[in-house]
Amino acid sequence: MALEDRPLRSRLTLARGRRGDLSSVAEIAAVFAGFTGLPWPAERLPLVGGTTGGSPGPVRYRDIGAWPFDGGDRT
Repeated sequence: MALEDRPLRSRLTLARGRRGDLSSVAEIAAVFAGFTGLPWPAERLPLVGGTTGGSPGPVRYRDIGAWPFDGGDRT
């Protein structure tokens, strides 16, 4: 698989549930109860949407919005 020639934009997926199946979300959340990770620097919290759509191609991600940690307005 070829890598794209652009800066890496890392992301953290907290959970991914099956559409319409709320029981899977609760099970996933229970696994992370009490989890504490290592600190890492961040300037904003982005909301990213992914399209799976059941197509055989790769998942496509898009920025929906972002919130700066300095208390400023959403971008």
